[in-house]
This record gives sequence, structure tokens and C-alpha cells, in this order.
Amino acid sequence: MFIRVKKIKNNEYAYLVETKRHGKNVKQKVLKYLGKIYMPKKIYNLSLANTISDVEDFIKKHSYKEVFLELLKIELLNHDFKQEKQRFFNECYVDLNLKKVYDAEFRECVVKLNNGFLCDITLENLFNFVPVNDENILAQELARVLIEAGINIDNETFICLFNKIMENFINQTKKQ
Repeated sequence: MFIRVKKIKNNEYAYLVETKRHGKNVKQKVLKYLGKIYMPKKIYNLSLANTISDVEDFIKKHSYKEVFLELLKIELLNHDFKQEKQRFFNECYVDLNLKKVYDAEFRECVVKLNNGFLCDITLENLFNFVPVNDENILAQELARVLIEAGINIDNETFICLFNKIMENFINQTKKQ
């Protein structure tokens, strides 16, 4: 699945699309309309490394979902969103408690962040991320959910986060 962008009358709209192979033919099917795309400008260049004094310690002390939440907050602030508790707003709203992205009329919408699209589906994928016991697949899936949600992450932070997730996964399987 991927997000397709269509331009209609100077506005861009997002659709969730699925690709299926039928022999030599490839068919694409629109699964869901995701809403209008908002494209706030990136005005800051904050990262976990320059907002928290000890990134490695922060990652060790917090669950990976809490780290995801912090990375997402930083990215929204980078794109000039204002914060009100767990709700961020600019031209649209991102509610991290409800895991919803919506416009002023409470319609689903999408926020273009970096190389990704933040919407209800990418938020759900991010916070429902399930680690696997294969380092290569884990690294690919972790990178995918972060990029799809529009989160930029430096290499050192990614490696710390990856190591924490892998270590937690190994410890959980030992307990079982």
C-alpha cells in the first residue's frame, strides 16, 4: 500500500492505494480517500539530539512508542505547528491522544512532512509497530514507519532506537 497524490484545482488530495499483480498485469485499487494535503514549511531543524541532552539515555529510559511520540512532536514543531498538550495545530490539527489528523471542519486530512505523509493511517502504523526477530526486516520496517509518517531521524538516534527495540524483543522472547 502507498499514498497517491492527485492534484485537483490547485489543491492536492491523498488516496490510499493498493497494488496487486495478476500474472503479468499490475492493477491498482484505491482503498480510501485520505483527504486534502496540507504542506507546512519546515522552519526549524530541531532533532532529538539537540532537544534532549543525552539521547541514548532517553531512549533507554522510554519505550520505543514514547520515543516515536517525542520524534513526532519535534517534527511537528519543526513545521511550525503550535502545541496545546497532545494536540498540535497549524492549518490543520494533529491530535496525538486520539491519533487523528483533521482539518477545521473535523474532516480527515494529510500533512506532508519531509518525505512522508502524516495521516490517521501512518499514525496507526507508527504506534502499532510490531518488532520482529530479524534484524534486517526490523531495520527496514522501523525505517519505513518513520519515513511514511514524515519523521526525519539521524543515523545515531536510529541505531540507538533500533538497538533498544531489538534488545527488548530478545528479552521478551527469553521470558516466554
